[in-house]
Amino acid sequence: RDMCAVENQRGYVRSLIDPPLESQSQTAWRFNKIESSDLEEAIGLLQRSHAAAGNSEPDLAGAREELRRSIEHDGGWCWVARRTDESSLCGIASYIGMHLPDAGVPAVLISDLAVDPKHQRQGLARCLQAYAFGELRDLGHRWIFGNIEPDNRASCSQAESLERSIWYRCVSFRPIENPDSA
Repeated sequence: RDMCAVENQRGYVRSLIDPPLESQSQTAWRFNKIESSDLEEAIGLLQRSHAAAGNSEPDLAGAREELRRSIEHDGGWCWVARRTDESSLCGIASYIGMHLPDAGVPAVLISDLAVDPKHQRQGLARCLQAYAFGELRDLGHRWIFGNIEPDNRASCSQAESLERSIWYRCVSFRPIENPDSA
């Protein structure tokens, strides 16, 4: 009675066998699988992206391990983006292979998606993910999903613009701070 439910996570999902996403012109960007020579630059990009979002303590050790495994093709995939006229990384999208037991199908969890702050709001995240979704579909994966904190409005909005639907919502129960005023 003196408790309230607070949404603390949303799960978004999209079928990769649905028609491919329409993407904005990709002529400004070039995409390729991450290579070992990209690793340190990718970690720097993740650090800048997290700092710009107000996260001063990202798990860069975990990210480094996931990227290393992606490079070795051991349970994950990662694509990086560069402007066609630049050599430095502008964006990164990494994914981890999963299995959805209830559906019995291969699926992919979005692990990291980051765009260098100076390249944000240029459509890169959408183009990079549309590209990655096509590559993952070609590898035989059928579903893409990810978890987003509900107060991260930009990520929730982007997930929905990429035609991902809310699959589940997690809530936690907390005491009402002032039960008499409720």
